[in-house]
Amino acid sequence: MRKLPVFDVLGQAFSSPIRYWWPLLPVYLAVSVVIVFAMPLLFGVSMPAMGQATVPGTEAGAMIAYFALMLVLLSGVVVLTHRMAADAPDKWALGMPVVRYLITTVLLMLMLGVIAGILVLLIGLFTGGLTATPGTSVGIGGAVGIVLAVLVGIFIYGLAARLFLALPAAALGRKKAIRTAWLMSEGNTLRLLGAWVLYAILVLAVSFGLLFVVGATGFAGGANPMGGPAATSFTPVGILVTLVNVVVNYYLFIFGAAFLTYSYLELLPNAESGATAADTPAAAPAPAAPEAPS
Repeated sequence: MRKLPVFDVLGQAFSSPIRYWWPLLPVYLAVSVVIVFAMPLLFGVSMPAMGQATVPGTEAGAMIAYFALMLVLLSGVVVLTHRMAADAPDKWALGMPVVRYLITTVLLMLMLGVIAGILVLLIGLFTGGLTATPGTSVGIGGAVGIVLAVLVGIFIYGLAARLFLALPAAALGRKKAIRTAWLMSEGNTLRLLGAWVLYAILVLAVSFGLLFVVGATGFAGGANPMGGPAATSFTPVGILVTLVNVVVNYYLFIFGAAFLTYSYLELLPNAESGATAADTPAAAPAPAAPEAPS
């Protein structure tokens, strides 16, 4: 059973946004521009230069259309990242891979949501019964509920860390992507959890650092770092802040997708050996040796 080399995989993923900046950075920038300008077009926000006006009763449809557009475009960037990092043939053949990726994403969200909902319901029933038991204080029931909720959260997080390997599998055309992810990640739950914790720490550190820099730069330049006319004006400070924000978001976005890809490639032999063992019928017992004549 192959174990995930956490730091090697993180190192490969960390360099991926730079290694594959072409074509990933231009594609990411193009998608970001489309997403930004699609919002006023779909929602009909008043734009004097374009003479648009809000159309009553279209907010719900516009919200669904905008969310669907954003999901498809960002999924395309993720799938392209998976295919670039895995050096897949026909890297730009994104049609069916994106469809498989979206279907797999929906299935994973439904599975995790149903499992989490059932476990939360069971916790509620258990703690409710515990609180109703004579001689048991409400505080004890609440404390038990908190502990169980934390354990359920860790369980769901570990489950997601294993099953999310189905996303690069789907993007790379692997059949039965969810089953493949489950087989390949066997025995690697803690390593995957640890890797995702390190990734989350990096994202938080970069995000808070960016927020600090943007805030300090914005106040120093007379801009409003929390938004508003001053922050969105075409000033040198505003343009610089926007560029830094876009580059950092690009880096973290590609880094996360590449980490899944390299984890998938490292652990794929586990799935292949597991599938072979599962599909191979058990060997018939060897016939007993004939007894020697007395």
